[in-house]
Amino acid sequence: NRIIKVNINENNISVENILRKQIGLTKKQIRHLKFVSNGIQKNGCRCRINEVVHIGDVLQIQIEDEKELSAHLESEESSIDIIYEDQDLLAVNKPMGIVTHPQGVHYQDTLANQIVSYYRKTGEGHSVRPIGRLDKETSGIVIFAKNKIAAARLQEQREKGQFIKTDL
Repeated sequence: NRIIKVNINENNISVENILRKQIGLTKKQIRHLKFVSNGIQKNGCRCRINEVVHIGDVLQIQIEDEKELSAHLESEESSIDIIYEDQDLLAVNKPMGIVTHPQGVHYQDTLANQIVSYYRKTGEGHSVRPIGRLDKETSGIVIFAKNKIAAARLQEQREKGQFIKTDL
């Protein structure tokens, strides 16, 4: 979920403009939110995107649908080395000897399983979306997007060469 409190710069503009300006959602992403249960709420009530907002209004955006969470992944109890985290991203230091996501014989002993465990402990409901991966015997930073919008932005940045992996 994303919560936005309307400030003076956003007074008397539409919900759609807030979603496009402040969060950077595309028309397609906004259209999708309109059909998600409680996808867009203003002051706790479902609203239309053409409604006008005022100072102090609170918008709540349900970016992820509960059905889209990574419920199919088993939790792997382990401590993860978090380097950075915000409402859209999680950056962790992947140690050598672990695979990034389930594959082959590795279905419970992956970094993705550890991330699921972390999300469940913190009560956060996110899908596990690694942006890129590292080989099993390679250590380094792996970025996880916490929602579809962040994943789409990072993928777009990768395609444009703005988000790249480097060796140190």
